[in-house]
Amino acid sequence: MDKIEEAVGLIIEYIEQILSDDLKETAKMDIDSTKIDGETYKTLEIYVENGFERHINLGIPAAEEFQFFKKLLETLIARYARSETYGISKYIDLLSIVGPNFHGLSVTLKNEKFISLSFLPNGINYKELVDSYNKEIDEISKGEAPIIR
Repeated sequence: MDKIEEAVGLIIEYIEQILSDDLKETAKMDIDSTKIDGETYKTLEIYVENGFERHINLGIPAAEEFQFFKKLLETLIARYARSETYGISKYIDLLSIVGPNFHGLSVTLKNEKFISLSFLPNGINYKELVDSYNKEIDEISKGEAPIIR
């Protein structure tokens, strides 16, 4: 398994573990970048209302950021967009004067609790990537995309 698949699998595993917990807490996951030993890598910060926190170096270098986010969005759609148990939102860019900004999406469990997954990919293909994701979510929600089981 390559680093990108491993990182995406880890994110999915945390989403499902947190949402399947009997507690009704919501959670926030931030995908960010940090310099480690002179190199920039993607990191995952997890915050759950009950005080659970994790800070993880995903091992994805900045040069592979586009491929990582593409794989993450494809996996989120494949796993949650047609699910009877989970739901997934469109990617939004929310810029606020009075509150915090948000760039990301939400994954929900039967509309009972949710995880906000915040990330802002960099680079020229960013808009193309999230526009493609949002278009696919729209098509699925309108019933225009084939359902694969």
